[in-house]
Amino acid sequence: MSRPSNPIAQGFRRVDLEGGAQNVVSTVAAWKAHASQMSMTMDLIFFSAACCVVAASLISTIEVFLTEIAPFDLIDCVYLLVFGTKMFILDAPVRFKGIVEAQAFIVKYFAFLTRFTGRGIWYIFLGTMTFATLWDNQIWYFGAVVLGFYVFLIGVFATVMGAMKSRKLNRVRQQVRRQNADTEQMFNSYARSNPQEGMNADEFNLLSGQVAGISFRSDELTFVMNALCNDGRIGITQRDFHGWINGRAILL
Repeated sequence: MSRPSNPIAQGFRRVDLEGGAQNVVSTVAAWKAHASQMSMTMDLIFFSAACCVVAASLISTIEVFLTEIAPFDLIDCVYLLVFGTKMFILDAPVRFKGIVEAQAFIVKYFAFLTRFTGRGIWYIFLGTMTFATLWDNQIWYFGAVVLGFYVFLIGVFATVMGAMKSRKLNRVRQQVRRQNADTEQMFNSYARSNPQEGMNADEFNLLSGQVAGISFRSDELTFVMNALCNDGRIGITQRDFHGWINGRAILL
């Protein structure tokens, strides 16, 4: 039996074998490369939103620092700059070593930002904060409306799309539960290429298609695997699978 191809898994396998600082670069490079291949348009839209936040925060920080004695307003501007810079780095469409290492840190400690819904909710927050910072400090009313609402609407769109993708995944979970099947036996039936490593994306898509009649696109599988794989693993383990089937719905 030929082994299904899994670009994400292959990227992570290289990380496990090489060790050292190169681990971080290879890990995030694999994740970003696969995700961007399938959703380049959304990546660029997210990056443009991050650029708007960074631009608004820089203008606000400089303006407040030079023209006012308002420490609390300045702290608010700096917070926005930090939050915007974090998203700027995460969504940056580049592969420089320093950027990729910073992305690895964000992916590790702020995993919810790698999920479609989580990123959408975060951009809703940044959109409202961008508007409030520029408007309340009387810095740039036009920019507050244009930049703030642009980021906010991107956040709303991403949140809605994430909810729809999550609902699709939950339909698979519900269909599996209706069959009252033995989750261990079902897992072993599909996780055949490397059971120790877990069920890969192709195998999960095969399961969802045969059991629930639902197939996921490659970009959707990226978010599915990211949500279902725990402890930094590259595949869905039997424990992950059992917990997902018998637990609550997961947001992608």
